[in-house]
Amino acid sequence: MCSRDPTVFGGSVNWNSMDVEPRFYEIDSYNIVNNMYYLSWMEMARLKVARDAGLLVPRLYSEAIFFVVTEAHIHYENAVNFWDKVRIETVITKVEGSRMEFQHRVKSQMTKTRMATAQTSIICLKQGNVIPRMPEWMDQKVEHYISETQQGLQE
Repeated sequence: MCSRDPTVFGGSVNWNSMDVEPRFYEIDSYNIVNNMYYLSWMEMARLKVARDAGLLVPRLYSEAIFFVVTEAHIHYENAVNFWDKVRIETVITKVEGSRMEFQHRVKSQMTKTRMATAQTSIICLKQGNVIPRMPEWMDQKVEHYISETQQGLQE
């Protein structure tokens, strides 16, 4: 699912979205989602983008290619409670060599309140080593996803 937002990055970009219901083990003693689980939600969102872009295919594993998180920055704005349902929206903001950067936002489905924003970066490893560029087949899939599904990058 992609949502259109004409205000992001000064243009109209499609955000990939997924819905999450907090699980009991994610709740801390204050009855809110513990901060560390937002990273798991961001990973789920990045994997959804990869799946939608056609990157999660057997070829990825047969070529021993993996993605590794290199940075994660989260700004928490409002607490997510056990009974909340949230939407994680994700967009690719930059692709450079084998590095991809993402912007995420977490919103309450009920109130539409922004709960958190985040930026994450990943790099591509092949057989355990950082590679300077993604393989051509991956680069083509990412480029197609950005131009056709996401409708562009930030300026």
